[in-house]
Amino acid sequence: MKLSQENRLSQIVVLVFGAIALVYGAVFFLLPAWYLNLIGASPVPLAHIRWPGGVLIALAYGAWRFYRDPAGGQIYIATIAVAPLLGGLALLYSLVRGEYEGNGVFFALPGVLGVTISGLLLWDQRRAKTGS
Repeated sequence: MKLSQENRLSQIVVLVFGAIALVYGAVFFLLPAWYLNLIGASPVPLAHIRWPGGVLIALAYGAWRFYRDPAGGQIYIATIAVAPLLGGLALLYSLVRGEYEGNGVFFALPGVLGVTISGLLLWDQRRAKTGS
């Protein structure tokens, strides 16, 4: 598939987001107890981990669809720009406030990735609109 020049960065960033969402989604959906044990978090009802896993898998599917055919995908891009930004900020806030008891890398890395993905998408969308 040939990437259009104006959507190239957005398509690549959305594809990276989709891969991350798919990995986290599959782990949350299929192996929530293993994940909680891995990160050293306090036990919670596994349903609280499984349902976001399903949502992440759906977002990964949308990312793949956008990558394959970006026409008309501006609403999806806006969603993907906001979702990881809010999620990333929430993770970083919890880490700074000391609300998280496990290994900090499991919050810091996804938090930074979320903010970075959002920043890249917002920057690329602005660049595409101005034509620079």
